[in-house]
Amino acid sequence: MSHDPKGKHLEQSIANLASREDIESSKRLTSKATMSKLGISGCDLMHKRMSGELVFKKKGNSYLYLLDTPSD
Repeated sequence: MSHDPKGKHLEQSIANLASREDIESSKRLTSKATMSKLGISGCDLMHKRMSGELVFKKKGNSYLYLLDTPSD
């Protein structure tokens, strides 16, 4: 077997991407948490999502929301 530096680089890139997604996901809220934080119903949440008012990512059958709130 020969040493493949490109393969190693690809593995590292994939690991970095997965790590970045984990960090990004940890900042996102579930639909239930978002509704609670905003004080809105599921229907209002869907309308805000569809109108582009909320930044979201669909993961499987669920949505994860990124709320733009100042840090404490």
